[in-house]
Amino acid sequence: MVQFQILCEDSLKWLKKQPDRSVPNYITGIPDLNELGEKTTVDSYTKFFTTTANGIFRTVKADGYCLFIQTDRKIDGQLFDKSYLLTDLAKKNGFRLLFHKIVCQRDVGKTDLFRPTYSHYLGYSISGKPGAATPDILPVGEKSYDNATPSTGAEAAATFISTQIGKQKFKTQDLPYDVVDPFVGQGTIGIYVMTEGLSFLGLDIDPKQCQITKEKLKQYA
Repeated sequence: MVQFQILCEDSLKWLKKQPDRSVPNYITGIPDLNELGEKTTVDSYTKFFTTTANGIFRTVKADGYCLFIQTDRKIDGQLFDKSYLLTDLAKKNGFRLLFHKIVCQRDVGKTDLFRPTYSHYLGYSISGKPGAATPDILPVGEKSYDNATPSTGAEAAATFISTQIGKQKFKTQDLPYDVVDPFVGQGTIGIYVMTEGLSFLGLDIDPKQCQITKEKLKQYA
């Protein structure tokens, strides 16, 4: 039986409580500006994004992995480049960028006024290895709602962790889950993680999202 748990709580508060280098691996997407409320400004969102990323980098194990699937935004005619922010923060925290791949959000040739038609799929680690070569561009996948993680990105990330997990040995003080998603939404990442036979911890501040995810993941336990 594959172990999983969904916690309905503030992810930033949860991250603050975790010891340094105690989380085996992260697969996640930090929420978009439009998911945080109408009063969120670019400056306040940048602070939220930075605080969250730093919390993830602080808490992951040195030989663990932080995998992000992020879509940029166009705000007042300017591109909000999440891949640049993440890689800059990663380097400041002593991490290496192992790979940078693209997940298509729309078919090639399609356009979108407010955001690019692709997501960044980024992998970071302090001492983990990049693994075998995999495709650099992933096709359009299914999404359970507009801001959800594309299924193709979630599947690729879960498969990558699965191929690396045998090299990791958890210590007694480590969090007893293979993969954590601090912004679980409706559980797309959890589904593919558990399909790989890995244990999963997801967090979300929205009770409705948590309930949807719990019901979905029961099928994979």
